[in-house]
Amino acid sequence: MPIKDKNSVEILKLKIEELEKENTLLRLLTENTIDILFLLDSEANFLYLSNSFEIETGYPIKKMIGKNIKNILTKESFNNAMARLEKWGQGETSLPNYEIQIRTSDNKLKDYEVATFPIFEQGKLKFITGTARNIAEKKLIENKLVESEKLYRTLADTSQDVIWITDMKGKFIYVSPSVEKLRGYTPEEVMKQPLTEAICPGSLPAVLKGYVLAKNKKKEDILKMPNPPYEVEQPCKDGSTVWTEVIAEVILDDKDKKVGILGVSRDISDRKKSQEVIVKLNETLKLLNKIMRHDIANNLTVTLMSLELIDTENNKLKDKAIRSIYKSIELIEKMRELENAISSGGETKSYNLKVIIENTIKEYRDTKFNINGNCNVIGDNALASVIDNIVRNAIVHGKTDRIRFDISEEGKNCMLKISDYGKGIPEGIKHRIFDEGFSYGDQLSSGLGLFIVKKTIERYGGKIYFEDNKPKGTVFVITLKKAD
Repeated sequence: MPIKDKNSVEILKLKIEELEKENTLLRLLTENTIDILFLLDSEANFLYLSNSFEIETGYPIKKMIGKNIKNILTKESFNNAMARLEKWGQGETSLPNYEIQIRTSDNKLKDYEVATFPIFEQGKLKFITGTARNIAEKKLIENKLVESEKLYRTLADTSQDVIWITDMKGKFIYVSPSVEKLRGYTPEEVMKQPLTEAICPGSLPAVLKGYVLAKNKKKEDILKMPNPPYEVEQPCKDGSTVWTEVIAEVILDDKDKKVGILGVSRDISDRKKSQEVIVKLNETLKLLNKIMRHDIANNLTVTLMSLELIDTENNKLKDKAIRSIYKSIELIEKMRELENAISSGGETKSYNLKVIIENTIKEYRDTKFNINGNCNVIGDNALASVIDNIVRNAIVHGKTDRIRFDISEEGKNCMLKISDYGKGIPEGIKHRIFDEGFSYGDQLSSGLGLFIVKKTIERYGGKIYFEDNKPKGTVFVITLKKAD
């Protein structure tokens, strides 16, 4: 045999071996794949099925070859498959994946996602090859999501509160039906309203500020720090307005991107009316209290002047009466302070602590004062009484001749230390000095001063305590919220 022929035979053998290896690999892949691999003729009869078909459906592969797909598909799935086959027969070459249901040998239905590819010969559909992937787990998750969505939508649709969703620009995406009872508008009408129509002008700046803060809020803060509720006045269809309390938070998608705002609005009209009634009653009581204090103080002044003019040998009794009148006058002043401490709540604003101290100590000209530092704090007009009470106690009861104020910032708070250098507070009464009605010392008072101080500081969200000064005296330590 010529050498040339021998070389050709060797090359042919090598190619045959390579093909056999490739065929072996392909067979291993097709026979061991989890997905079902199949080949159909142009009439949708099985020509080939991978081993996974028998594992998935329970049908023997040998018995299914030559059978039509109609034998294993539900009626709806078969119709869908044949509709696609018809499109391919009309020359279409690319169609998207679709879902089918196979009825297994034990009469159970299984869901599959199918990808199919047509094979044409001379322009005519000859074969259809494809894969079918079991999507039972996917369908289970989808069904649970659908059920969950139905449940939450039912809760939202039947809630008395108004549940709403907007995008990050404030455009409504969803509004629960309860909005019609609250504002008179249907959900469809509200969905068309911009924020400028859904919110009254007085409340709009706060709402727009909330959207700006939401855009800048970090992911970790969204999860850890829920937004506080705020009050919003909204217009109604009949021309009236309604007050609502709103709680809103940012919505994140699966990539942690901010995609919207989820909010709940609750009707607080009754609460607002009650608050207005309480405010009016408080104003009336304050007026009555002021009138009574004024009239009683005037009467006491007349009585005091009369006592001073009385000529009597019993000076002891006269002095006792005068002390009693002064104590009554002090009690009237304490009642004024207590009124401020109780009724000033809710009207807090920013105060310059150093300015408050400077204005308060002007009345005590015989005492030396030293002020270090400064801070703006949250308070109201009762804050001056707090400083005055502590200063007066230090001078009258502690007998100090100098007082030092140290102001410092501690994170989101301001700390004020008021140090005197007097006698200090006796050990036996330290646990009682903030009690209502407790007083001590030579000049007994109403016992309301430090009680009012503590209640006022706590109303501001702050704290107060005291400690011994060295070498003598007392240090009152007050923590107040720092103003922005």
